[in-house]
Amino acid sequence: MTRLFLAILGVLLVTLALPRFMAYVSLAPGVPATRLVLEGARLTPEGYARAIRAHERALSWLDHGRIRAELGSLLLLRAMRENDLEYLLDWERGKAEALQGLAREPVNDTAWLVLAQAAAEEGDRETLLAALHWAVRSDPYDPDNAHIRIGLALPVWEQLDLRTRAALEADLAALLRRDAVALARALAAVGRLYLLELVVDARPELREAYERALARLAVEPSPLADSGSS
Repeated sequence: MTRLFLAILGVLLVTLALPRFMAYVSLAPGVPATRLVLEGARLTPEGYARAIRAHERALSWLDHGRIRAELGSLLLLRAMRENDLEYLLDWERGKAEALQGLAREPVNDTAWLVLAQAAAEEGDRETLLAALHWAVRSDPYDPDNAHIRIGLALPVWEQLDLRTRAALEADLAALLRRDAVALARALAAVGRLYLLELVVDARPELREAYERALARLAVEPSPLADSGSS
């Protein structure tokens, strides 16, 4: 009886484990390409296709939220980066896959950022705000993607909730440490330089870098002046 029980238990364990094992085996060929594209690289059409097929095969074994969200992200990134009507037709599918995966596993800052980028392209303010909120909740401090998060947030800054804004001010601080002049120049160009005052008020150690950046901007020629004189 004990042997029978152990045999049945073994079969059950193998049956339950097999789909997960096969899903990750199927996913393996697409992992390098997926990592590259999610980090901002552009792939060849074959590279995108390989990564997408790997995720589709994995999902045929195991319907996993993170795998589905990654599939949606890949479809959206290909549609946004490649000027090809065939890929643009996958836009809605990419959004649907990403949202379905995120509904199951919402802690996924990369997928939320891709969804935010797609919403910004479409002018969908409501989805952009929600995606930024969840990206920040998934990873409150993300210096590697700070430039992407800030770029998406600036047009909707006043509509962001306080928690999201506080996290994004930490992103601004990270960018200020990295290249204060470039950040000040970019914010000045869109009328958001005042945000750096908020950042340095809370972080006095950054004031010197901020003031040096302002001094540098003050002596730079104005693009408007250049265009007027030409």
